[in-house]
Amino acid sequence: MIYLDRLTDNDECKQYIDHLIDEYAVQIKLDMDSARLPDRIALDYANSSILSLLPKGCETPGNYICSIIAKNNKIGYLWYSINPILNVAYIHDIHIFKEFRRKGFGIATLKQLENSLLGEGCNGVCLRCSVLNSAAIRLYEKAGFTNIGFQMFKQI
Repeated sequence: MIYLDRLTDNDECKQYIDHLIDEYAVQIKLDMDSARLPDRIALDYANSSILSLLPKGCETPGNYICSIIAKNNKIGYLWYSINPILNVAYIHDIHIFKEFRRKGFGIATLKQLENSLLGEGCNGVCLRCSVLNSAAIRLYEKAGFTNIGFQMFKQI
């Protein structure tokens, strides 16, 4: 059984956001490899992107940053928001710690989120996934997600 426990500790929230920014900067560099972005530019972009979405950290209205708990162990984090006009949730980040991956916790987390969102009147969930992250793509497809578009880039 998976539980989503909303983060309330400011220190833990800051640590999560700092880690998220670092991970996003790495992903930006991978996704935009042909642009040969300097590390500093990728980190600055990641920082401004994340902080613009979470200006009040874990207390940013409409955003939910949760610890993922299984068998009394913290196994990762989930950050999502809800668009009240569309009644659709957006998963910004799902991070299962490495030692808990490939054990069914990702799919169980998505199912728990889905059940929770149904109770809140949501009618859908969307997310963005890097084309380079084949493990995540397989997870999302197994969970019933379908591709609804592409993000494209061209070096000029």
